[in-house]
Amino acid sequence: MEIVRNGQKILLTEWELFQAYEEQKYLYLKESVLENMEDCLPKEMYSKLKANEDYKERSITLFQKYYEDYHMEYDVALKEAIRDSAKKFLDAEKAELVEEKGRNSKG
Repeated sequence: MEIVRNGQKILLTEWELFQAYEEQKYLYLKESVLENMEDCLPKEMYSKLKANEDYKERSITLFQKYYEDYHMEYDVALKEAIRDSAKKFLDAEKAELVEEKGRNSKG
């Protein structure tokens, strides 16, 4: 594929074209997750996770897996990925609190 940038013609290799495609796909998935997080999560959960970059990345990855690998419907895959990722992060947070309580009670 040939593109023109600043008046200069650039021929993209198949690998560069594939990388550009993957990047655009990722950006689209990310946008879908970010636009739907608030609607898919309870308010308290959303407020805890909206700034968590690890959570967002996990949601995007899981969304792609559900949609592409498991062939779930787009809307279902999106909602499930957002909710499943939230559950995983909040379960890990609870486990850390329990562990911390245990350490504090031993001391």
